[in-house]
Amino acid sequence: MTEIIPDELHPARIIELCGEGRFGTTMIFLRSVDSTNIVAASMAAGLPEGSIILAGRQTAGRGRKGRDWYSSTDGSLVLSIILKPQSDPVTLTALLALSVVEAIEAEAPEVAVDIKWPNDIYSGGRKLAGILAERSGENVVLGIGLDVNDDAGDFPPEISKSAVSMKILAGRSFDRGLLLVSLLRFFEKNYMRWENEGFSIFRFDLENRLLWKGMEVSLDSGSEVVTGSLEGLTDEGFVRISSDGRERIFSSGDLTLTGRADSSGNGG
Repeated sequence: MTEIIPDELHPARIIELCGEGRFGTTMIFLRSVDSTNIVAASMAAGLPEGSIILAGRQTAGRGRKGRDWYSSTDGSLVLSIILKPQSDPVTLTALLALSVVEAIEAEAPEVAVDIKWPNDIYSGGRKLAGILAERSGENVVLGIGLDVNDDAGDFPPEISKSAVSMKILAGRSFDRGLLLVSLLRFFEKNYMRWENEGFSIFRFDLENRLLWKGMEVSLDSGSEVVTGSLEGLTDEGFVRISSDGRERIFSSGDLTLTGRADSSGNGG
């Protein structure tokens, strides 16, 4: 049976639009897949850096800590990027989050978006996108799920109040192919700067887009729960929380706004 590829996401179109850059010149489209990260990890050793695994739909998409990520067949943008970094890749999640926000700001300037540390994109208190970074040998796979043209009724009941799409926010549909190319261009630019100049140069832009900055939050690090004011980030991308008169720094953890629980499964 011939696989039907949406015209807007046809690899030939995306590759042509990407030009001769490092990202998007090799692209594999799968109509339905369990997880683009799983597929990308299995193929990473044999593909060049910047290769893209793009799916029409994920049936077992994952966020952090094994949480589920929902994606619809005709509304979501679901892909994984294969990277072969020469530096410590721990900050690549934040780098991709910034690139996603920049692409959304460019393609939908009427949509206000924030980065919920460490890996989610929010708008108006609802989750718009999630990112998952995973190692595969010497390679790194960065997965992104972005709700683009989903309608309110497309989301499962358990996340219908906490998830949102660009279409819902902007009141119009988007060309997912053009959005993908914009995302890849921003990420390639940022990735090349990261290679040459390190991560600290992105700290200001990230902090300006940081959800709940200056507000009281709770952070569950896995070993303790700390409540305090979200001050910002370090040059390494770690979160800074002022608690009990002193600043605490955490490299990972789950953030919630004090008094509010984040119940959405998307992106985790």
